[in-house]
Amino acid sequence: MTMKARPTPPTSDDTSDGGLRPATAGGLDGAVDRADTLAEQAYAHIRDALMNGLLAPGESVSVRRIANTFGISLTPAREALVHLTAERALVADPRRTYSVPALTRAQYRELLTIRLLLEGHATEAAVPNLGPAEVDALAAVNDRFSEAIASGAVKPSLELNRQFHFTIYKAAAMPALFGIIEGLWLRVGPAMNLLHPEYQRGRRGLNNHVEAIAAIRDGDGPRARAVIERDLIQGADHILPLLGD
Repeated sequence: MTMKARPTPPTSDDTSDGGLRPATAGGLDGAVDRADTLAEQAYAHIRDALMNGLLAPGESVSVRRIANTFGISLTPAREALVHLTAERALVADPRRTYSVPALTRAQYRELLTIRLLLEGHATEAAVPNLGPAEVDALAAVNDRFSEAIASGAVKPSLELNRQFHFTIYKAAAMPALFGIIEGLWLRVGPAMNLLHPEYQRGRRGLNNHVEAIAAIRDGDGPRARAVIERDLIQGADHILPLLGD
């Protein structure tokens, strides 16, 4: 990855890893190897954390925190944050202190409109590609999602929710579309923290997943699409009142 600019390090000395801490299998791994550049690997880890909702709106993400969490120097940590800022996944203040942006209601509504079109299309396109084994695997993910909700495990439930949706979207076999959807989740992922605890306690998202699995198992693409679109809308109905203007 070639970076055009390297800003001065932020002044914050925050070294806590918070949502970036090394996690169990299926979560965020806090170590990087040397196959890709360190900046690229740190970028990928932080990107996953944002999409999974492991970082909350307004949360500070300092260069030193990233360097300490992944065991890398300040330069690649800074490059990763600059990359994510260019993608509007992070914001930087005049002192180059980075944080997770808090979406406004208007921004979230705009992203929701786009997500309904793209994620709905991806779902319908995926159905013919999801055979019995794939549907069984999707159901297993949803079972773990149910267990996480029942135990009040917020971060694992957010990760499993993303895994459920992305398993469907990836099965559409449309890499360009999947990449755009990833970019949308990069923006909305942190706001999904607001689904807890009230929305998840009501289990509407879980029930939507169960209906989507049934539709996919029946080979009914339009019905699966409608269920996933309803899932997005119901989640937004809970999140929007909690956002600022």
